[in-house]
Amino acid sequence: MLDDYGKDYFYEIYVTKHPAEEVIGKIKLFSAYEISKAEMSKRIVTYYDTPTNNLGSVDILLNTDVINGKGELTLERNLDKAKNVKYIRLLQTYKHTTPFTDKQSIFDFIPFLRDSLRTFFSQPLDFDADDMFKRVIPTYQFQIKNESYKIVNFSGFKCWVTIEDTTYINMANGRKNYVTYVKVSSAEDSQENDMADFIEKLEKYCKRINRTYKSKYSECVRLTRDIDEIIKKKKKFKNRKYVPDDEEEEK
Repeated sequence: MLDDYGKDYFYEIYVTKHPAEEVIGKIKLFSAYEISKAEMSKRIVTYYDTPTNNLGSVDILLNTDVINGKGELTLERNLDKAKNVKYIRLLQTYKHTTPFTDKQSIFDFIPFLRDSLRTFFSQPLDFDADDMFKRVIPTYQFQIKNESYKIVNFSGFKCWVTIEDTTYINMANGRKNYVTYVKVSSAEDSQENDMADFIEKLEKYCKRINRTYKSKYSECVRLTRDIDEIIKKKKKFKNRKYVPDDEEEEK
């Protein structure tokens, strides 16, 4: 269920009101495409870590991803800053998932989490993984309202266009931020792969969207970080002084 950044197309849309009308209105101008009635859903993605950041410190992410009450529990390596991401995805174990519902607790899955964690390390764990997972708390949350449209053309090509109205929440400091995305993904029953042609038209006619490759997790961390941290960075930049290269050499 988690977003597949290798196959799906993601865009930020810079329209504050009625983003679906902006995108779907443009798609209606394409020839030979039919658009289904919108399907609505609510998605909640919650990330967890210990108060001392035990998982994050070794680039491990733990989250639940639930749409309309049902979804997945995932333990995975954070590949945002990893080199050779394609190689890792193809040849290494980087993610474990299991079904999860909003009626369940993350603490019901400690054996699954412990066994999954071991696969990410070549050496035996020298700490009590069960105890660590018993101490995790929510750290970040995405609250997403999905408005999905199925797009079909006469050749048999089918895809989904989803408007994701996303609220990012930092559970530690309470800060929130808001981003609207457009997600384009191939439909399972698509008979032709005309995605490249569809994407070309979408990017040509929708001038208020911008392709993004950033994960929602990294964007949530960036957009909800502490105000003090933002102020410090601004002050540091403001206080920087330009030193000519020749003066630098003299020093």
